[in-house]
Amino acid sequence: MKPFLAGACWTFSEGLAAVMQKDKWGYIDREGFFVIPPQFTDTEGFSEGLAVVEKNEKYGYIDKNGTFVIAPQFEYVKCY
Repeated sequence: MKPFLAGACWTFSEGLAAVMQKDKWGYIDREGFFVIPPQFTDTEGFSEGLAVVEKNEKYGYIDKNGTFVIAPQFEYVKCY
């Protein structure tokens, strides 16, 4: 996959950074390559191996491979 070139981004957490491309969020590694392709409408950084993401207007949790550990089912999630 091509490296990330432009768009909004968050700081790195646990080696990955959330970045926006074409109105969807995904995650890149420190070399700028997508590890998790843009597919989410909202994201948070990783903590203890998981990140909160929004898909289809519901929030869930993914691991660093982009696999849902907790399927999107929540209307609201608060991170600390």
